Amino acid sequence: MKQIVHGLACASSGSCPVSIHNLSTRESIQLPHAKREYNKFATYHFGLSPLTNEYKVLQIFQRFRPKTPRKLDIQFNVFTLGTDSSWRPLQVDPGHLLFDALSYAFETNVRCSASVCVNGAIHWMYERQKLIVVFEVREETFRVVPLPQDYTQEFGQDNHEYKRITDDYGQADASIIEVGGCVGVYADKSWKQNKVVQ
Repeated sequence: MKQIVHGLACASSGSCPVSIHNLSTRESIQLPHAKREYNKFATYHFGLSPLTNEYKVLQIFQRFRPKTPRKLDIQFNVFTLGTDSSWRPLQVDPGHLLFDALSYAFETNVRCSASVCVNGAIHWMYERQKLIVVFEVREETFRVVPLPQDYTQEFGQDNHEYKRITDDYGQADASIIEVGGCVGVYADKSWKQNKVVQ
């Protein structure tokens, strides 16, 4: 996983800790290890609040409950660069979120979940629910917006071409991107045409 926001890159690979790299000075730091447990997986998203000039890393942990291995738990943590010395847990009830956080966390273990930070909010796609999940960096709150109608018509669940499109290199997918200060969805359909929907 690698995400770049205003000259800083947040990178993570497998069991390695998250690191932040300054692309202009070539300096880097490692964030503290989060407590990892057996059958526990993490997804990371990186963003900046331009109002406070704070860079934050959002960590989403999904794990099997220790006493009931078929039940899943989810935990949200935040690390603020220059302020925090360890990961801070967010007081979030997954049942009150407007997206299925447990299913999202489980699915991201199968493939990387890319995100972009635009106007102080981190955005990523949750295709199953036809949503873009938004994490407000300053307030540390979640909201959702529906995927563009053009996208859902082209790649909706009723469409046989939904989700991944196989190509010579494995799997092609829709991606979330920044286009001129707006959030866009890039849908790769190489046998037809590539589309960017804002």
